[in-house]
Amino acid sequence: MDFLKLKFYIELMSISFGVVGLLYIVPMQFIVEGQPRVLTVVILMFLWFVIMRSNHTFYELWDKWFTKK
Repeated sequence: MDFLKLKFYIELMSISFGVVGLLYIVPMQFIVEGQPRVLTVVILMFLWFVIMRSNHTFYELWDKWFTKK
C-alpha cells in the first residue's frame, strides 16, 4: 500500500469519527447523562479543527457534493 492511499484512508476515518461524534455520541450523552463530557467536546473540537485545516479529502468531498456543475 502506498503512502497516498494510506493518507486517504486515515483522512476518511477522521471524517467518519467526527461525523459520528457530532451526530451520535454528543446527543446520546445529552440524553443519558444530561450533559456531554468535557473530554468528548474537547476531542471533537480538536478533531474538527484538524479536519478543517489539513484534511484534503474533506474538501474534495465537499466540492463534489455541494458545488453545482
